Amino acid sequence: MDPRPLTHDQLGHLSGAMGRTQGDPADAPWIGASCVLADAGPGSVAAALASLFDRHESLRCDYVPGQVGLPSGVPGQDEPFRRRLLPPLVVEFEEVPLGVHDDASAVHAVIMDWFAAHAGPAAWPHSAFVTLESGDEVTLFAAFDHVTFDGFSMYTFAAEIPLLHRVFAAGDAPDPALALSGSHLEHARDEREFTRSLTVQEPRLRPWRELLDDRGQVPGLPPASGVRRGDQVTHAMVSLPVAAAEESEAFRALCESWGVSYGLGFIALLLRAIAVQEGPAPTTVRTMMSTHGRSRPYRGSVGWFAGVAPLTVDVDPSADLRDSVMAVRSAWTDSAPSGRIPLGVVGDLLGTRVEPGLVVSFMDSRYCPGWSEWASTQARGYLGHVPPSDQAHAWINCLPTGTFLEARHPDTRECASWVSTLAVLMRGSLQSALRGSRVPRSELVPTVPSPRQESAHHADDSSR
Repeated sequence: MDPRPLTHDQLGHLSGAMGRTQGDPADAPWIGASCVLADAGPGSVAAALASLFDRHESLRCDYVPGQVGLPSGVPGQDEPFRRRLLPPLVVEFEEVPLGVHDDASAVHAVIMDWFAAHAGPAAWPHSAFVTLESGDEVTLFAAFDHVTFDGFSMYTFAAEIPLLHRVFAAGDAPDPALALSGSHLEHARDEREFTRSLTVQEPRLRPWRELLDDRGQVPGLPPASGVRRGDQVTHAMVSLPVAAAEESEAFRALCESWGVSYGLGFIALLLRAIAVQEGPAPTTVRTMMSTHGRSRPYRGSVGWFAGVAPLTVDVDPSADLRDSVMAVRSAWTDSAPSGRIPLGVVGDLLGTRVEPGLVVSFMDSRYCPGWSEWASTQARGYLGHVPPSDQAHAWINCLPTGTFLEARHPDTRECASWVSTLAVLMRGSLQSALRGSRVPRSELVPTVPSPRQESAHHADDSSR
């Protein structure tokens, strides 16, 4: 047994999973990724995965029921769950044939079934891996349960696995302790030390109190979405364009001229789009903003670090965009420190269930580890099915090809229309702001390249 405690999110996730006795087994909300591995064989893939597990302690953890009510005197061992940790250099992977299939739908079904069975909170190692061989190309698909993996971990995986595999495929195994990242288990200990001293007088609880409605509950989705608190609806996932790459860069320059990050600028565009659909009058938008939760020692770590902070902003749809951006910056500066308190602890201190309604976030993927290799490795990210609920998550993702609104939302016609309109309104506000700025129009509309220039342009894209 490892004496380091679980994070509050891990405890909540495992307790919730243990309490679910019904539901669709396909509802497995894992986080996954895939990439093409050059010169891959069973031995090189297995060695690369084993090396990944050696590098990250969180991947080598299992969780077993603890001894509640029988204090051991050791932090973390008198709780509902305790962690078991395998030492490095003992995890191995073996090939298990899953068959030969003639079409993509059959392959998809096999992979989804495998992930649902193995990438969950009750099945160690809480992750699953499948290689797909098609001609001379081998693609590795991976899925991880939330107990050990968050969204930023997906980028770490997509960066590390091709590098590790390249070494093993060449027959030159690296030192197993080479460049080990900070451990999520140390982060868990830090978190528990921080939360142990929190009381109801904690100043960082004020933004959480302001998030609650008149009934003392976290509001659900905005009324225009057509989804009401308590609705249990299956979810859909969409990715909608908001800005081309040149427009994204121009918006960055515009926000910098205002003295604000363009990430908050995009969040302001989203909140304005929400307010517009609520009507012409000013609207108080209550949402949560996701955070990667990693302090500097844990920047390259795999684990469940992600958290959320409250974000309450008064939005006037008729106001100048710059004023909206400044309002968001002010609100976020005030509330961001509150994101350090885990959601379960917030609920305990406030005496209410703090259940997310709408969660928003911004990710500039061009600063993620290994992004320059995504084109050559054909890296992709995936999210598993989630149980029916009344929640929605909206990510603004800035990629080398442009900026997109990616949303997982209740799959009703009204809510789907609401999400699509958000993207349209965001793009309209962005273009209007750029037309009124001093950014030269030529920066927004790239010239049509000659065939020779086009070839060079594509070569540059593939090398980034």
